[in-house]
Amino acid sequence: MNTKQRIMVVLVLAISLMASGCGPGQPFGPAFTSTPAFTSTPAFTPTPAFTPTPAFTPKLTFTPPHTYSDVLATYPSGASLCKTVADITATGTNGEPSSFDGTFYGFDFKCYGIKLTAKVPITIGGVSYPVGTMITVDKDKNYIVVSGWD
Repeated sequence: MNTKQRIMVVLVLAISLMASGCGPGQPFGPAFTSTPAFTSTPAFTPTPAFTPTPAFTPKLTFTPPHTYSDVLATYPSGASLCKTVADITATGTNGEPSSFDGTFYGFDFKCYGIKLTAKVPITIGGVSYPVGTMITVDKDKNYIVVSGWD
C-alpha cells in the first residue's frame, strides 16, 4: 500500500469512528448504562408539636386520714388529756399563730387531746395549713391534722 492509500484508510477509519460515536476507551461503540427509574421520596409527615402537661396543682382541700378518736387511741396508756380548745384567728409576720380564741387550761399547746382550728391560713413549725384545718397532737406530741372532732 502506498502512502495515499494509507492516509485514506486512516481517514475512513477516523470518520467511521466519529460517526459511530466511539471515543477513547470505547473501541466498539458507546457503552450503555441504564438510568435508574425515578423513585419518589416519601411525603413529609410533620411531627406533632410538643404539648406540655399542665403544671402540678396541689389539691387545696383534702380529707385527713385520721379522726380525732383514731389519734386519741394511739396515746400512751394513762396519758392525761388536756381540755384546750382554741381557734387560731390571726397570724404574725412569719405565718405562725399569734392570736387564739378559746378555752385554755394551761398554756401547753402540745398537750395530748388539744383541739386547734385554723380560722386563718397558718404555718406551724414550717408546715402551712389552710383555713378550717383541725389540728391536734399525735402520740409523739407532733402536730397532726384530723378530719373532725368526733
